[in-house]
Amino acid sequence: MPMSHEIPKLNPAALLFFGALAIGTAEQQKSQDIAIPRTIEPFFGKYCLGCHDADTAKGDLNLEGLTRRIAITTDAENWQDILDKLNAGEMPPKKKRQPSREDLATVVGDLTESLQSAQKMLRDSGGTIVVRRINRREYQATIKELMGVRLNGEKLPDDPSGRFDTIGQNQSLNAMQLERYFSFAQEVARMALHWARQPRSETKVVRKSFANSVKKEKEIFDLLEKVRLVHETDKPFAEVGLSEYEWNRYNRGTEKYPRHAEYRDRRTLAGYYKDNLDYHARGRMLPIRNLVNSIGVNFPQDARAHYRLRARAGVVEGVKIRRVIRMTIPYEGSGLNGPNGKPIGSFFVTGTIDKPSTHEMVWLPVYLPSFRPETKNQSRRNVTFLEDKRGGPGSAQLYQHFRPIEPGALEETILVKWLEAEGPFYYPKARRSSTSLD
Repeated sequence: MPMSHEIPKLNPAALLFFGALAIGTAEQQKSQDIAIPRTIEPFFGKYCLGCHDADTAKGDLNLEGLTRRIAITTDAENWQDILDKLNAGEMPPKKKRQPSREDLATVVGDLTESLQSAQKMLRDSGGTIVVRRINRREYQATIKELMGVRLNGEKLPDDPSGRFDTIGQNQSLNAMQLERYFSFAQEVARMALHWARQPRSETKVVRKSFANSVKKEKEIFDLLEKVRLVHETDKPFAEVGLSEYEWNRYNRGTEKYPRHAEYRDRRTLAGYYKDNLDYHARGRMLPIRNLVNSIGVNFPQDARAHYRLRARAGVVEGVKIRRVIRMTIPYEGSGLNGPNGKPIGSFFVTGTIDKPSTHEMVWLPVYLPSFRPETKNQSRRNVTFLEDKRGGPGSAQLYQHFRPIEPGALEETILVKWLEAEGPFYYPKARRSSTSLD
């Protein structure tokens, strides 16, 4: 009997991870309390209070103001959130000084023991433990650990606002949210099963070079030059090498030669070509002067993997403000012009035209559960490289919306020689298979 490849209806209950002991009580007893371990003070002083003391309180978090004894539910919830962030590696932030494994293990172990004691104390004093749902961050981390795929959790119920996102009383679950979790979890399971059947691809480098890549702009420049010749010499358009379609399309119009209804303004493309004649043989200049033309690298993507993105670029002489290249991906269904274009990274260009620099970033993509391509061609996605406007959605980085950060400088200041995407690099827990996408 042949094996059916139809995916059965799945029970997503195993994917609904409802919180791990966000401690709370119905009755807050103050008759006894649990002390926070002494090891926390030197740890805070060394790694945390520079940003989170009473004077700074970055992110509205004042660690000096937290009580050092757990007597009521709120105390336990606050310290539980601190423990969650330590365990997740979010505290201290990656760019700050990091504790040694021994220091971190000591503080996490001591704080865990105190919270376990607090849990028992609150339960014994007549309270009840509040069971909470896990938040988006925890859900995504759990799916990655269990199934080896990075998940875009935007369709999950919203997390509570505020500095803590693991407080039980704020992480309740109503019937509508439960339905959303079930629906989403079923899609996640289908996505995981799809990728579990796919073989791993070999790591490859996809490079796109931009030397002499202005064919379209050169064609338009040449056409506009022929249109100009008609206006100056009164020769018939056919005599200068224009078809009727080209004449109607590119003749901007005068009293003698009126504009046709088919006219399209392409002067920005021609201007881009003319102004950068010295650079076309080397690469592509940023920003680009039209809405539909951008540069990027397109390659097959795997939800179980991450990638390395590279660019080789240089900046023209005479600029005073450092130039930045921004990497952007469109959200599904919106395209680069949509309001949800998502930046994934940026870097300062340190090279020059004659001595360009190479820059690299590791990209950890996330995918919606609907990312289940049946062929390699369907799995292809694009990463766009643009001059960074210092904020704004993807389309705002293009020329029409671009506000020069240095008035008086050249229109285009960054030369991109090539772009690369290397991968896939698989997570250790990513599933293997011998079935091909093709």
